Amino acid sequence: TWGKTSISIQRKMVQSNTGPIPSTVGRSFVKQYYTLLNTDPASLNRFYGSDSTVTHGQHIAVPENDIAVHGETEIHAKVLSHGFDECRAELTFVDCQQGIQGGVLLLVHGQLVNKGAKPRRFTQTFFLAVQENGYYVRNDILRFLDAPEKDDVDTVNEVEPLQSPQQQQQQIYL
Repeated sequence: TWGKTSISIQRKMVQSNTGPIPSTVGRSFVKQYYTLLNTDPASLNRFYGSDSTVTHGQHIAVPENDIAVHGETEIHAKVLSHGFDECRAELTFVDCQQGIQGGVLLLVHGQLVNKGAKPRRFTQTFFLAVQENGYYVRNDILRFLDAPEKDDVDTVNEVEPLQSPQQQQQQIYL
């Protein structure tokens, strides 16, 4: 079971000799999560628990916008603030790893296509923690990877270019 939602996966169905198979748990979760994002985004908070933490942000970290929220009520408000409407996820990849205490770590990359809006590239990391009847989202970090707007370009261009290790070494010895 995922959080308090009726969408479920039985832990015994994904067991191997060493425990749950992370890729099976992860892919099942991803399918259910992004389907609900498309059909009923207001219900996504069902995947989370009272100790869950969510951080959602843009391509450039803005501290006042990237504040972590905790618990189902704050997470519900954060998800609604995105204005998802018939949002379709087009996934490029899903990576899954075994986490601590039987949990599963996921990295999802793709683009979200919201009704009437341009596609937005994103990466999202989840930690699925074990609960009595399955898993719930303990941690969720979503980062949109959109290209900078024109106003941001000057700021981005002010950053000095990275130097290769050879260039750095030459500077040290000069």
